[in-house]
Amino acid sequence: MLKKHALCAIPLISLLTAFSLFCSKESRKADVPAGGGDLSLNEIDIDKKYLSEGFLSDNLYRVVIVTLKESGSPDIDLIRAKARKRALVSLERSLAADDVSFDRNTRAGILDLVRNNAKLERQDIEHKRYEVYYFDIKKSHMKNYLKNISSER
Repeated sequence: MLKKHALCAIPLISLLTAFSLFCSKESRKADVPAGGGDLSLNEIDIDKKYLSEGFLSDNLYRVVIVTLKESGSPDIDLIRAKARKRALVSLERSLAADDVSFDRNTRAGILDLVRNNAKLERQDIEHKRYEVYYFDIKKSHMKNYLKNISSER
C-alpha cells in the first residue's frame, strides 16, 4: 500500500516542480527590461504621434526604441543592435505582407540598406521614465528598391 502512494507521489512532485519553474520563468519575462532593453510601444504612456513606425514616406522607414531612463549613460551600442534587429525583422515582414518573394538576395539587400542608410538618434521627448530613440533608414525610392532587390541576380 505504501508503494502505491509513493508511485503516485513521484509524478505529482515532478509536476509541481515543473509548474513552479514555468511560473518563475514567466514572472521574469514580465519584468520591465533594464537600460538598453526595448519596451513594448503599446504599454508606453507617451503621445502616440511620437511612436509611429514603419514607412513614414517612400524615402523613410522608422523603428522606435523606448528604454527606461538610467542614472548613467545608456548603452548606445546595445540600443543600436536592438534597433537593427527590429528593423530587419519588420522590413522582412513588410515585404512578406506585400507578397514580395523573399530570398537571400532580399535579405542581403535589407542588411546593406540598414548598415549603410540608418541613423540612431535620441529624441527630446519630455518624460519622467522613458527615453525615445528613432532608428531612421533613409534612401531615395526605398519602397521600389526593396521590391526590386528580390528579383536581382
